[in-house]
Amino acid sequence: MACPERGITRLAPHMPGYHFRPERNWINDPVGFTKVDGRYHLFFQYNPLGPEPGVKHWGHAVSRDLVDWESLPIALSPTEGGPDEGGCWSGSITTLVEPAHLFYTGVRHDPRRGRIEVVCLALGDRDLQSWRKHPDVLIHGPPEELDTVGFRDPFIWRDGDAWCLLVGSGIRGIGGAVLLYRSEDLLSWRYDGVFFSVASMQSHHEMGAMWECPQLIPVGDRHVLLISIDNPVSPVLYVVGRVDGSGFGAERIGRLDLGPDFFAPTCFVDDDSRPLIIAWAPEGRSSDAQIAAGWAGVMTLPRALAHGPGSGLFTAPARELAMLRRMHWQGVGIALPNGVDVSMPLAGSRLEIAVRIRAGGASLVGLRFRMSPDGQEATVASVDIATGRLTFDRTASSLAPDSTPGVYGGVTEWVPGERFRLHLFVDESIVELFVDDTLALTGRIYPTRADSIGIAVFAVGGAAEIEAIDIWQLADAGIDPRPTDPT
Repeated sequence: MACPERGITRLAPHMPGYHFRPERNWINDPVGFTKVDGRYHLFFQYNPLGPEPGVKHWGHAVSRDLVDWESLPIALSPTEGGPDEGGCWSGSITTLVEPAHLFYTGVRHDPRRGRIEVVCLALGDRDLQSWRKHPDVLIHGPPEELDTVGFRDPFIWRDGDAWCLLVGSGIRGIGGAVLLYRSEDLLSWRYDGVFFSVASMQSHHEMGAMWECPQLIPVGDRHVLLISIDNPVSPVLYVVGRVDGSGFGAERIGRLDLGPDFFAPTCFVDDDSRPLIIAWAPEGRSSDAQIAAGWAGVMTLPRALAHGPGSGLFTAPARELAMLRRMHWQGVGIALPNGVDVSMPLAGSRLEIAVRIRAGGASLVGLRFRMSPDGQEATVASVDIATGRLTFDRTASSLAPDSTPGVYGGVTEWVPGERFRLHLFVDESIVELFVDDTLALTGRIYPTRADSIGIAVFAVGGAAEIEAIDIWQLADAGIDPRPTDPT
């Protein structure tokens, strides 16, 4: 059971305290996010046998408030000799019918044909804890008329009286594509064309040869299509537009998160019509370091989506996270002289920081955090006032040779005004930054020193001002870390 009281606890090195993950082993994509009878359900890719990718199962956790999570037994495991004997890969769930339907990618390996990916189905009970596999493969592979690269991650949605299924794919020589299938009974599916593809749009983003984990969610009077691309430049893109028959008409495209460690978001609309997403934050350290730690991967915080000006997409942390706040310090009217680090009196490795900046004459304003007293270890997040470039610099985040350094970020259409807000969550080895509830950036860091807990705010190119800053030390989330049973 989840802990009755939250408190500041001692964790294994780098183990997040209020982000969800099991106590050990490998996790990656969240594959189902929904709510039934007042409880949120989160399903995710899981290897119960070790901290390597391994053979994928579906893990399962539940929460009543998006903060405290309880791990449940494994929901789905491969069947020896079956179409999923090589793994139960990503998919989605609908609870709009009884029993609940779970669509997933079954994988097996053929000596001659290589990896074979098919769409499979499992039927669940009311609590979504017991699943019975349908005996038949629903879709045996991509349509013969397409020369495809990959065929996986089915996403189920309802379009009027019909059911639709999106499948991530790519067309050889062209690039990523999302394929559409339709059904009246959730069992017999017919191919209905390319729903969206590289050829459907013009974009400066790196679009990749294959798109994974397509998700479609209504946001306001539009739909948002999420696509994940296995590249470090633009790993997750959002496309705002409208469903037009069997296609998707794009109006705007952008990066959902500007950091290096955000992938495969899954989504659903909550009871209050709030669009919510949660994603996977992979490790930013070597495989050997992951194996030594005994765990790999963590889920991001749940986030709410909303439309911004010009058909853009806003993303902000879910309001329920305020439940985690403990020790608090507030400051107002703090001067930021040019080139001077202004240290804050409250420090830690599990923090929430909300700061409202007046840019003044500065050309760059930022935060240093998880900082050692001598500055040998520190992570930096900064905003360029003229261009709006958001930068995440983990060059000095860790003295460990097996952590991944680098500078990440980018420019969007957002440009800061005279005042803007930085909202930062630090949880041991995961960092999530939100700027004006418009931009988001996720990254992983691995400080080695126990005293790498300091916080400082700085301005460059001129003086700025902290109009208000709030810092909270955050409790652990009451996560029940019991390992799920591999059997």
